Amino acid sequence: MKVDCDNNKVLEGVQGLRELLRQLNNGTLPGYVASLAKIQEVYNERIARANVEKDLEIKLIDRKYDAEIRRINEETESKKIDLKDSLLANLEKRKKYRLRLCVDTTA
Repeated sequence: MKVDCDNNKVLEGVQGLRELLRQLNNGTLPGYVASLAKIQEVYNERIARANVEKDLEIKLIDRKYDAEIRRINEETESKKIDLKDSLLANLEKRKKYRLRLCVDTTA
């Protein structure tokens, strides 16, 4: 009788393990479901954090880009003004030179 009792315990153990395996395969094993939920939660948090970091990096890049564009536009405007002033000064020199030439040739 002791052998039958031991066999029954072994069979019950095997049946219990088969039930656990069935639950695991079906995705209904409580420990598995809890672990999976925790992993999913951590995954969702990481995705959310990554999205926030990505958005911040994009904003930072946009700000740097806008600042660089402003700096380049200001530099371009400054160079335009300098070039215009240089051209006007050169024109004035030429006018004075021509005026001197005209005065010297008439005299």
